[in-house]
Amino acid sequence: MAVLVGSAAFAQQASIIGTAVDDTKSVLPGVSVTATDQEAGRQMVAITNERGEYRLLNVPPGKYTVQAELAGFSSVVLKDVELLVGQNATIPFVMKLAQVSETLTVVGETPLVDTTSSQVTGNVDRRQMEELPLQGRNWMELSKLIKGITANDVTNTPGVSRDDDFQLNLDGQQITQKVAGSGFGQPKFSREAIAEFQIVTNLFDVTQGRSAGIQVQAISRSGTNTMAGSVYGFFRDDKFNAPDPVANRVLPYQNQQVGGSLGGPIVKDKVHFFASVEYERAVKFGSDDPNVYLFYGVTVFRNVYNASHGSTKTPPAELMHARKLFEKAAELAPQSPFVGWEANSSVNAPSGAWLML
Repeated sequence: MAVLVGSAAFAQQASIIGTAVDDTKSVLPGVSVTATDQEAGRQMVAITNERGEYRLLNVPPGKYTVQAELAGFSSVVLKDVELLVGQNATIPFVMKLAQVSETLTVVGETPLVDTTSSQVTGNVDRRQMEELPLQGRNWMELSKLIKGITANDVTNTPGVSRDDDFQLNLDGQQITQKVAGSGFGQPKFSREAIAEFQIVTNLFDVTQGRSAGIQVQAISRSGTNTMAGSVYGFFRDDKFNAPDPVANRVLPYQNQQVGGSLGGPIVKDKVHFFASVEYERAVKFGSDDPNVYLFYGVTVFRNVYNASHGSTKTPPAELMHARKLFEKAAELAPQSPFVGWEANSSVNAPSGAWLML
C-alpha cells in the first residue's frame, strides 16, 4: 500500500469550532486561529466572524498546536490537542489585553467533548494501534475495545455476522464489497498501513450509510517531517501451541507474516509519502488436508470405543460420523492405507482405524 499525501489528505476528517471572547465576555471578531500539525507541519487557519465564532473544517486527524492571535491581545496557545477520526472538537478562547507582546501557553489537557453530534461512537487511537498486542495482527480485533461491540471472534466484520450490517470506509472511500459477501472475504489491510479508526454503532449522520448495523471509519497512515520506517516478521507454529481440549492433541498450524513500512517528507511541511508492504503465508490445514479428517475420524471412533468399554455394539450415529470422516480422508488421499470403509466382522468398524487405536 502506497500513499502520497499533499497539504490536504483525503480522510475521515475532524473539525474544530469555538468562540473568542475577552475578559468581559464580549465577542472578538477578526481573531486568527491557526491549527498546526505537530508531525507533518501543515497549517489550517480560520478567522472569527462578527459573532466571535470560528470553524476549522476537514482537519486531518492528528496532534495539533492551536493558537489564537489578535493585535492588542495576548496570544493563546494550546499544545497537544489530539483530534481523532470523525471528532468534532469545541475549543473556546478567552483573550486578555496585552501591555507588551506576550503569549499565554496552556499545557493542561482538557477532554474534547463533542456537543454537535448525537451518534454513538468509539475510537481506537494511534497509540493503541501501535502498542496493543494482537494475535494475527488483525487490527479489526481492537474493535472489541469499543462500547457496543460484542463478539467472541473478529475476522473482517467486527461485532456483526452479515455484510449488510457492516460498512468499512477507508480515507472516505467505501471499501466493503457487497457483491460476493464474506464467503469470499472482505478486503484486508496491514496493521502497519492503518493509523486509527472510529466505529459508529448508532445514529449515523447523513454522510454515512449503506449499513444496517455499524460504520467503521478508518484512515491510512501518512508520512511526516521525520523519515521513519519499520521492518518486521511474526512467526507462529504449532510447536508452541497447547493441545486442543476437544481433539486432545496439538492441531497443525503455521503462519508467517513479514513486511515493512517507510514514510517521510518530500517537501517539508507540504508533501509527504508513506508506503507499506506485507506478505502473509498461512499453511492451510483443513478441508483439503486428509490428515485432519483421518485424525478426527480416529478420535470419534476411539471416544465411542472407550465409552462402550470395548463392547462390539457401537452406537450407530457416532459410527456413521466416523465413517464419513474416513471416507472423506480416503477421497482426498486415495493412495493412503485408509482407502475406504472396510468392515470388520468383530467390531463393525474400519479396520484401518481399528489398527490405529
